[in-house]
Amino acid sequence: TEELYQRLALLAGEPRASIMVAPFPQPAAVAAWASEEAERDMELLASLAASVRTVRAAYLKGPLERHAPEVYIVCRAPAAAAVVASQLETLAALAKSSRSPPPTLHLVAEGEAPPAGCATDV
Repeated sequence: TEELYQRLALLAGEPRASIMVAPFPQPAAVAAWASEEAERDMELLASLAASVRTVRAAYLKGPLERHAPEVYIVCRAPAAAAVVASQLETLAALAKSSRSPPPTLHLVAEGEAPPAGCATDV
């Protein structure tokens, strides 16, 4: 946390002391950073990442844990598909297990189906 705080200080061009002595941020000071759209997008990505981890935990056990799963994502809403398509790298990082490499993610095109035999989660 301290390292991140100091890097942000450099980016903002503001020399700062330690985060340990910094005042707690006031809501009004960070209100401009609020974005309902970004929060919705992150909720979607967090939900998808949790689903990937849940399915992986159910099916990839023992030696299979070391393999990167192939994940096919079907989005019924075009807006959700756009978010997922723009954040595949972020989603892969969030869905990664500590015991295996990140999953290989595939966004299934509208009207298409994932390969037969895939495990699913809704």
